[in-house]
Amino acid sequence: MLAKDFITKEIPVLKSFDTGKYGLSLMDEFKLHHLPVVTDGVYQILVSEKDLLEMTDLEAPVKDLVFSLPAYTTTGICMKSWLLCRAIN
Repeated sequence: MLAKDFITKEIPVLKSFDTGKYGLSLMDEFKLHHLPVVTDGVYQILVSEKDLLEMTDLEAPVKDLVFSLPAYTTTGICMKSWLLCRAIN
C-alpha cells in the first residue's frame, strides 16, 4: 500500500447536531484527534478527542459541548487551548 492510498481530499466535519459518540467514531475511522464543528457550512470550533470524552452524555449533540467550553476572549478569538479556537461573530 502506498501513501497516496491514504490521502483524501475530504475533511470529515461534525455538525452542531451530531453526537459526541458520532464524533468519536469519526475520529477513530479517520485516525484523527481533532475535528472541526460547522453550523450551516460555517466553521465554529475545533474539538478534540479529549473534549468529547469529557462529555457527560455522549448521546448529547456537540453544540452542547461547544457552548459549555470554558473560554476567554482576546482580539476577537475565543480560545480553550492552542488548538481549540472559535471566531466571535
